[in-house]
Amino acid sequence: MSKKRRTRTARLRAKQAAIERRLERAVRPNLTGRPVLGRANIHYELSARTKATAHGGIGAIANVIDATGLAGEIDSSLELPKLHKPYHESDHVLNIAYKALCGGRRLEDIEARRCDVVFLDGRGTESLPDPTTAGDFCRRFDPGAVLALQEAINRARLKVWRSQPPQFFAQPAIIDADASIVPTDAQTKHGMDISYNGIWGYSALVVSLANTHEPLYLGLHGANRPSHEGVIDYYDRAIALCRRAGFTAIRLRGDTDFALTSEFDRWDADGVRFIFGNDARANLIQQPQSIDEDTYRELVTRAERQIATTPRERPRNIKDEIVRERDYKVLRQAAQDVVEFSYRPRKCKRDYRVVALRKNISVERGENVLFSEYRYFFYITNDRNMTADEIIDQARQRCKPREPHQPAQVRRARAARPGQHPVRQLGLHDDGRARLDPESLVRAAATRHPPLDRASQRATPTPAYHGLPHLPNRVHRDPLPDRHHRPTRPLARPRPQPVARSVLPPTRRTLISPTPTHHQRLTTGQTGQRTSDPEQPTDRIIRHSPTSTTSPSATRIAPRAPHSRVDTQPTRSQAENRPSTAPITCFRTNASASDRMRGLACACSDL
Repeated sequence: MSKKRRTRTARLRAKQAAIERRLERAVRPNLTGRPVLGRANIHYELSARTKATAHGGIGAIANVIDATGLAGEIDSSLELPKLHKPYHESDHVLNIAYKALCGGRRLEDIEARRCDVVFLDGRGTESLPDPTTAGDFCRRFDPGAVLALQEAINRARLKVWRSQPPQFFAQPAIIDADASIVPTDAQTKHGMDISYNGIWGYSALVVSLANTHEPLYLGLHGANRPSHEGVIDYYDRAIALCRRAGFTAIRLRGDTDFALTSEFDRWDADGVRFIFGNDARANLIQQPQSIDEDTYRELVTRAERQIATTPRERPRNIKDEIVRERDYKVLRQAAQDVVEFSYRPRKCKRDYRVVALRKNISVERGENVLFSEYRYFFYITNDRNMTADEIIDQARQRCKPREPHQPAQVRRARAARPGQHPVRQLGLHDDGRARLDPESLVRAAATRHPPLDRASQRATPTPAYHGLPHLPNRVHRDPLPDRHHRPTRPLARPRPQPVARSVLPPTRRTLISPTPTHHQRLTTGQTGQRTSDPEQPTDRIIRHSPTSTTSPSATRIAPRAPHSRVDTQPTRSQAENRPSTAPITCFRTNASASDRMRGLACACSDL
């Protein structure tokens, strides 16, 4: 270590020690009677000669670019524009990079930097490429140009790594690979596709150095492509890059999709170590099941952080209490055991080490344990020096550093399909705590679905009020969504709804009364006189009932045109011009108004 580096390190340590002493002195009784905060010791002065920018770190970034020669590497690797008017390839690339560093998300945000005079003066330029010019530059790229740009950046990265101390290269270079779906709402983007779950976008592959969290290579494919597509070439390029930098040991990590068994023998012969997750196939599950139970041992994780002061009291687990109170079905992890064995994949010519993690899952409902089951997770590696616990810990830290208690493989809860019980959405989490979908649980309690795996044993059925299912008071009618991109779906407020007075439809009445036969007149005691003169405008039937003193009358009225007046006694000319359509009979009786309205509704429905 040089003298300047030692001086800077000692100065930083002295400042850190001074801060720690100041914080320790601050913890004392307040005898002044005034609050500590609120007394500012800052004074503001305005000056016409002062220029400032909100992005002060751009100067430091520019110095790093000049020290590493990044601009020259980009210009020597790319030849996209035929003429430089006046911007080079590095100017366009760095312009987009500065936009992202200043908080921009779109190419249109470059315009804000072009209009910032202080920013332009700080960069020592008169102007920047406008958004349309930046878009035209991006459209000139092809897959070869994208790879050439990444190689140029990695060559400048080597200069940065060379300034690291020897301890930096003593540790193994851990290369991670992972892919995720990047959605887009655009319709004209080239290369996008629809994924397995209906999301339009891209499958973004990232190969990074876990030691420094630096992305080494990026790959972009359609969302319908597998996540490991093209990763072999990126793995090989990353291995060569790390060896040129000075790393002696290299370790590859990835999930089950990146366990490419066709490359295992080549990587092992080249001295590259790897740790990959392996799919739990039937032939692999039979291996740990056939091993004696005494061979298993409990998984040892990292020790918890030592507490220098008195440990705090653990708060109540409100979520777990609610789960137990409402008898929800949950999966809890009871134990984790490990065992290892040798296994030769079909595409390999040698055996490799497989570490099997067996999780004892307890299926519970409320305070009752329904049953227990075993679930297996497999990790394949060619490292014979690390323990089984270290292998699992390394696999769980893939791509993102996690706390010791956080798992690496978590089964996420899926949305319930139509007709599926809502509690099927409960997921398995390795930390031993129940994790529930609040939106689905509210609906499950509101709709009173029957419990799973057993019939309902409720002695008395849940009462219903006015045709509505009973909604418990403990369920909130306005639940919050469990994801920020999901809309809130409130439940309906339970209240009585209007119902019909009668379940059966009203009695149907004939529109045209038939002429009573002789037998009917003798049976019912009705007598009638019918006029059969065709010249008469109406055809009236008079009935006399033996039980009624007043005789209701019925008049046949022909259909009329809209907005015309109905006359009960039409003239001869009106009768001659009447259309030959089926007549309609209107009954005038002594019935109540409700009965009349009911009959009128039936007549209108038949029309």
